[in-house]
Amino acid sequence: MTHAETPPHALASTAVRVPWSSAELSPGAEAFARFERNPARTEAWPWRATALDDRPTGKVVVCRAPAVPLGEAVRVRIVRVTHPDRSDRGRIEVEPVGASLDDEVWMPEALRRQLPAALALGSNVLFIGPQGCGKTTIVRSVARALRYRYVYFNCAAITDPDDFLAVIQLQARAGGTSTIWRSTALLDAIRDAQARPEQRVLVFLDELNRCPEHARNVLMPALDNTRVLHDPTTNRALRIPPNVHFVAAVNVGRAFSGTFGIDAAQLDRFVPLVLSWPPQDAEERIVMRNVPGCDPEVVRRVVRIAHQLRNDSELRAPLSVRATEQAVALLGHESYADVPPEEATLEVLATTFCNRLPGDLHDPDSDAGRALNLVRKLCRRTT
Repeated sequence: MTHAETPPHALASTAVRVPWSSAELSPGAEAFARFERNPARTEAWPWRATALDDRPTGKVVVCRAPAVPLGEAVRVRIVRVTHPDRSDRGRIEVEPVGASLDDEVWMPEALRRQLPAALALGSNVLFIGPQGCGKTTIVRSVARALRYRYVYFNCAAITDPDDFLAVIQLQARAGGTSTIWRSTALLDAIRDAQARPEQRVLVFLDELNRCPEHARNVLMPALDNTRVLHDPTTNRALRIPPNVHFVAAVNVGRAFSGTFGIDAAQLDRFVPLVLSWPPQDAEERIVMRNVPGCDPEVVRRVVRIAHQLRNDSELRAPLSVRATEQAVALLGHESYADVPPEEATLEVLATTFCNRLPGDLHDPDSDAGRALNLVRKLCRRTT
């Protein structure tokens, strides 16, 4: 068994701990490390270890990952060794194995680089994009890749500033009722992060601009260098520790009712990243992964039509990936087993695509009617 194949549970029982030789410590080699906070407290290298596979290295092992589990065996890959010809000086720079974004999650290459970088620098991130383009999936995947604890928070349910941290509930008691504060997932996450500074937490503030502006303003000092929120349960300022990171998402445009604007002061507290629907080949892969047993030809046909509707200069239909998944799932049901492909596709897309648009399917001057006419033409071409 090689060093990199040694299971974590076997590290503690290794009988002979022969020091590593300089020749063994080369970039690309993998092993297990147990990290602690770097006593030098350098921002460049927040974590350090003194052994790999429980064998002395002669050099300090350092890691700059946003978060690592302290004291646990973590599989790492050597990236760089300084002073490789010496066994007593320099450092071994490593990275956790598997801390890359899921290849099944599509995002532009620039965003794939910028999002982890922004989080590593402690910046808040704002996703701006249409519904169903993958914002939530991307954030969840990034949290998993970077080993952050992921906390979802639905801002659309907020009506009062205090609702971000706690809500008042009635509690039955002898002789009547009393009111108590019930903490939210956000307050629980902040308190937990205070108690566990080694665990990084990613809070996803979904639908941020569906929260009224007067309530959303309570987040302003939480998103800048002040890093505090008013805690209604204690009537005191709640300090937000540096291991809590915020990512928010908004939908913008006339098609979205019930939303509120993001003013310049709020926007200035974020790194704004714009996301749109994935390209056709990427969306096909997403749908085939999320709809088990689907027919690849049906997927290609449905996604191709969706992209043409989205790109039509007069229509610009805001069709989400969820809409294409629903269409493919319906077409794969036994109800359509004996229906000709063109007829089945037209019937299903009239429901899953056209009915999402304003207007009447029978009114050719409405968006829904124009979309149906276009779908009818495209069905003839693609079946």
